[in-house]
Amino acid sequence: MPAILGQPTQPITQTRAAALPRKKARQLHQFLYMYHPKKWFFDEETSEWLPRLSKLRFDAGANNVLENGNITLAVAGAAQNGWQVISAGDDRLGPYQDYLRVMPVDNGRKAYTDRWTTYSIEGGLVFEDFDNDGYREFLRHLVRSGIIGSISPNMRSFHAKRQAKRLQRAEVAHASNPSNGMLKLRVEAERGRYAAMQEAKPKKGKGKGKKYGTRVASVDTVGANDA
Repeated sequence: MPAILGQPTQPITQTRAAALPRKKARQLHQFLYMYHPKKWFFDEETSEWLPRLSKLRFDAGANNVLENGNITLAVAGAAQNGWQVISAGDDRLGPYQDYLRVMPVDNGRKAYTDRWTTYSIEGGLVFEDFDNDGYREFLRHLVRSGIIGSISPNMRSFHAKRQAKRLQRAEVAHASNPSNGMLKLRVEAERGRYAAMQEAKPKKGKGKGKKYGTRVASVDTVGANDA
């Protein structure tokens, strides 16, 4: 039987987690991460370029996901638009394989989240926490393992030029109202961000990622199991 794209090989269920209210879980569909070569961001905290991922959600009736939950057309459509879908079963993910987490819902169904997001319920309120450092390391791993290529000089230039335009707009706004302290702070922030972008060197990936192999799950039949 072929592996199923997006279905964790060993689903990890947060059994001790309190059941999420169905209203909160409604949008927490099963998903796959996907990457586009144009989508990068500059992390000011760590002064590095990191890929900006999106999610291909298994939402029946949307994004070419069929009513029966099959996402074959959705994956194909994303690829045609330049997206690279990252299988949760890709061996190159190493310790990040099966990045999905299954959450219980109060109606007995399931919700899906990533391994860096945790939920807690207090007094009927749902609180969400995100492990930024852990997620950053995951993004770095995608590049180091060769799943995603390093940011190209062209893309660095593309994003730096966009930042230069933001800086220019901030300078024009401040010039028209030089006594405005907030505008002055904005100029300083945009200028600092632009300078940091210019100085930052991209992290180099390993290219083929041989350490973790190259198996990628197939897309023959995929079903969604949403809340």
